[in-house]
Amino acid sequence: MIAISKRNLKKIIKISLLLFLVYTVFYIAFKVFDYYVSYNKLEKLKTQVVQQQKQIDDYKLKSRLKKAQIDKIQKSYASQKQIEEKVRAIFSRMSILNYKLKLLKTNKICLNKYALVVKLSSDEQSGIEAGEKILSYIGKYKRYKDSDIYVVEYNLEAKE
Repeated sequence: MIAISKRNLKKIIKISLLLFLVYTVFYIAFKVFDYYVSYNKLEKLKTQVVQQQKQIDDYKLKSRLKKAQIDKIQKSYASQKQIEEKVRAIFSRMSILNYKLKLLKTNKICLNKYALVVKLSSDEQSGIEAGEKILSYIGKYKRYKDSDIYVVEYNLEAKE
């Protein structure tokens, strides 16, 4: 059996208690430091989230303002239905015996520009020329491959 004297036992106990105390102090210091670092990261993330939320709110507000502005501008121009009615009325008044204009389709190109697909029927060359003059009055036109179909580029003016 190994015998340890009281003096050696006291030294061993003191050293082990001192090591335990040093270990505990370092452990607590490490945990406090780790908590401090994670707390700072959390605060930075919170401020970033708040800044991004403000930025998103600003973008939403700008988007709503732009949408209202676009709606206002769109209301200052005639709608596709109004244009179709207007052009059909013009064509019905202008179609006479030697030519006939018929609106087939209306396509919106952009806010103030429409493409009108028109059929020009005539038996005589003078009727075709007269119909083309009316189409040129409406806008630029192109004939579709030697047929009686024309595409007219119709530009709108804003309402006052």
